[in-house]
Amino acid sequence: MFAIPDNVHLLPAFAITAFTLCYVTYSIIAGSLSLRNRMESRYGEEKTKVRWILFQKLTGFVFLGLLPALAMLTLPVSLKQVGVSLHNLPESLLWIAGLGTVLVVVNLFAARKPDNLAMYPQIRIARWTPRILAASSLGWALYLLGYEFIFRGVLLFLCIPVMGIWPSIVLNVAFYALVHLPKGPRETIASIPMGLILCLLTLKTGTIWVAYFSHVILALSNEYLSIHFHPEMRLEVKSKGS
Repeated sequence: MFAIPDNVHLLPAFAITAFTLCYVTYSIIAGSLSLRNRMESRYGEEKTKVRWILFQKLTGFVFLGLLPALAMLTLPVSLKQVGVSLHNLPESLLWIAGLGTVLVVVNLFAARKPDNLAMYPQIRIARWTPRILAASSLGWALYLLGYEFIFRGVLLFLCIPVMGIWPSIVLNVAFYALVHLPKGPRETIASIPMGLILCLLTLKTGTIWVAYFSHVILALSNEYLSIHFHPEMRLEVKSKGS
């Protein structure tokens, strides 16, 4: 898959350690009640509902994407070797279009369910504006870039030279399912086949982009549909004459 450095045995150790430290640190910061309370005391409850979720997304991008990428400078491995490249771009675009269409269709039925509406959209406000929707969408895009970089990039590609393909996939899917546990049994169970599909497509194309853009399509379509179906939420678009 890529040229194996002399200290190949360090690659899985680096990947698993980086994933564990970065994800635990992200989870602690993103779940900090004291930080949220400080934000609420400064900006008020309503603005905090928006800013806190955006803060969580940015924190995820930094700890799951940016910091692991910087830490990789200590290794004889490039970003291209962990799937950050334009290799097989036409094939990736076809998979993104196909899988993305399936995910949107699934969300058309799943997004309206009460258990989904109880969790999504993550920003729990009644009145959505185009500005808030755009900020939330950008937050998802940044967060999922870090998320897929650590999962389908670092954790998957760096384990394969030592562990082999299928043990690396099993490890990846197991971690992927574990981090979904706080979201309930439905998402945890669904993450297993989804994680397997994303790993296989990542290895087939040699890049993280199918996993990333499919995940973005999944997240954004669910968010938009959840806002549409939620009985207490609405998107307000002001007319030019108002």
